[in-house]
Amino acid sequence: PLKARINLNFQSTGEIRQKDIYMGDIPLMTDRGTFIINGAERVVVSQIHRSPGVIFSNEKGVYSSRIIPYKGSWLEFEIDSKKELIYAKIDRKKRILGTIFLRALGYSSREEIIRCFYDTEQVTLEDTEESRESLVNRVLAEAVYVTDPESGEQKKLFRAGEKLHLHNLDDLILHNIKDLTVIRFGEPKNDDDKSLSSQMIINCFEREEIRFAKEGFESDEPTREDALSAVYSVLLPGEPITVESAEKDLMSMFFSLRRYDLGRVGRYKLNKKFDYDVEYEDHTLVKEDIISTMKYLIKVYAGDAK
Repeated sequence: PLKARINLNFQSTGEIRQKDIYMGDIPLMTDRGTFIINGAERVVVSQIHRSPGVIFSNEKGVYSSRIIPYKGSWLEFEIDSKKELIYAKIDRKKRILGTIFLRALGYSSREEIIRCFYDTEQVTLEDTEESRESLVNRVLAEAVYVTDPESGEQKKLFRAGEKLHLHNLDDLILHNIKDLTVIRFGEPKNDDDKSLSSQMIINCFEREEIRFAKEGFESDEPTREDALSAVYSVLLPGEPITVESAEKDLMSMFFSLRRYDLGRVGRYKLNKKFDYDVEYEDHTLVKEDIISTMKYLIKVYAGDAK
């Protein structure tokens, strides 16, 4: 039992009375962190609060990460090791393909997403066997366009994220295209290389294509409206929501202090973990936090980071 000794002063007489007041019981804590309550060993978990920040884990072969705030929705990422895909989860709802989630946040094109995860380099294609061999299986970082001789309109010949094969290189030479921008994949086991060595993001593009081709979308890649619809079909299944409302709701969910707060500790941990060139002071998430979390998780999975 916890008791407090108090003094009661009577101002009229100057008398002082002293008494021990019962304040409550404090359970005995064991060396293992458990408590003895009413003679029985108990574990107190209801008052434990997870410290805000970002954590990475590998449980039963599943690589995952969580961004935990003081206040707001938990944002988790998980890797499907069988299909080599990365997914996002909000408040432990169903999984959302990682690139679809990024598109919902405003990353509108394959090129923009690729630049977040990979370094790029300029290469020159020549009509020689050596040049062809050097570019086989390289992945485009930017789309390739050709001009229609009849209408004068530009048409997309190859999309960003597509792997180049010999017949693709023949088409490029036929259209007299020499300058290409391709992805430079990082060196395996090199934590200092900022470019990913894994093709997981490219795999997500292919998954997008399979899904949206089945649903009959006209554009060659999902728009932000398509991505928002996909996200909110998971968050609010069966409930109608306009694109404008979905966009505002998603932005306020992670980027508004009214609904999301990392606190000073959470922001400090994110800055320290990802070693930003310029430390952020926002107590909400910034898009760079989300990209860095996904990037680091993929690196951990590929063995390029610990």
